[in-house]
Amino acid sequence: MVRALLSASKSVRALMELEVTHLGLRVGQDALLMALDARTPSPVMHIAGALAIRPSTVSKMVDKLESAELVVRSTDSADGRRTLIRITPAGVAMQARIREVWLTFDGELRREAGPSLNLAHLQQIEGLLRKRLDRLR
Repeated sequence: MVRALLSASKSVRALMELEVTHLGLRVGQDALLMALDARTPSPVMHIAGALAIRPSTVSKMVDKLESAELVVRSTDSADGRRTLIRITPAGVAMQARIREVWLTFDGELRREAGPSLNLAHLQQIEGLLRKRLDRLR
């Protein structure tokens, strides 16, 4: 099972890299943008938890997204130690483009996999792996 998951993960990542490159993004930046809510700035720690990555990785990704004017970074007025990330209008527009890419890719995979694909099992495995990763970090 591990070999199949690693192979599938690597293939999905490579295919997504090709898709999001057309949007001017790197793989992972799409997920970060999609984790943001246009109404409320998100703390770096919240984003890191949602994406199961380290806060330092979020910060590096935000550097690039900030340069592209898709997000802005600020300090939390209630707690100066916390950095908040807010999506810009250009970032919201990019979310729509990302959503379209994701839905198209998802539809293609579902059609090719057919009705035997059990999404609930994939989500269960993802949850188990996320819990294990959280314990180790």
